[in-house]
Amino acid sequence: MPRSPTIEQFTEKLNLMCDRLSLSRVQLAHAVGVDKSGGCALDVGPGTPG
Repeated sequence: MPRSPTIEQFTEKLNLMCDRLSLSRVQLAHAVGVDKSGGCALDVGPGTPG
C-alpha cells in the first residue's frame, strides 16, 4: 500500500528532528511512552482508560 504524501512528509520531518536531537526512533518512542513491542499502543499509565 503506497503512503500518502502527508505521511511521507511527516516521516522526513521526524527523521530530521531525531537527527538534530541525536535520538534514535527507539529512544524517541521510549521518551514519549510508546510501547513498540506490541504495536503502537501508548503507555497511558494507571487509572487512565485507553
